[in-house]
Amino acid sequence: MWISRQINEVNRNYKEAAFANVTGISDNSITVNSQQEYRQIPMISPFGISSIPSIGSKAVIVPVDGNFAYIGSLSSSTTLDPGELMLYSSGGASIILKNNGQVLINGNSIS
Repeated sequence: MWISRQINEVNRNYKEAAFANVTGISDNSITVNSQQEYRQIPMISPFGISSIPSIGSKAVIVPVDGNFAYIGSLSSSTTLDPGELMLYSSGGASIILKNNGQVLINGNSIS
């Protein structure tokens, strides 16, 4: 019985990764709405890359130290092949690194 209570207590405090809609942005954090609203969610990204999600984008949040952290947004559908990379902004600017070594900036090939 004691073990069951301990397991239940641990599970009650456990938070899962979730998808959430970005509803606000301030300083270095975002506000998202999933099953409930979460505020001041820190944004995490690889070293040397910074981005701020657009309001309304679908965020991926994961549990970190008893809270949540934003680790990225769902990718929009693209025509990328496996192994290719695209950087894009909500304003429409893009850079694509193709598998054949070609670089496309806003659709124009750079040699």
